[in-house]
Amino acid sequence: DHLAEFAVSLPDQLEGLSLHCDRCTQLSDPGLEGLGLGLQRLGARMALRSLFLDFRGCSGLGPEGLRHLGVGLRQLGRLADL
Repeated sequence: DHLAEFAVSLPDQLEGLSLHCDRCTQLSDPGLEGLGLGLQRLGARMALRSLFLDFRGCSGLGPEGLRHLGVGLRQLGRLADL
């Protein structure tokens, strides 16, 4: 999944991330799992301050992918803007 590949390449110093995936039919649970793992890594670095995610209309997402994303989001305790 391309989102998972993208997430592992996020730089440790990243301060803001905005993903607009509105109605993306290719987005799937493995992509959200990868994004969740990337967010966990960024949360450990404490650099990310702003995050915007738009997954409206993404029909390939299920509860498992959202669970993984939630795990990653919990690691981002220092966000100023979500």
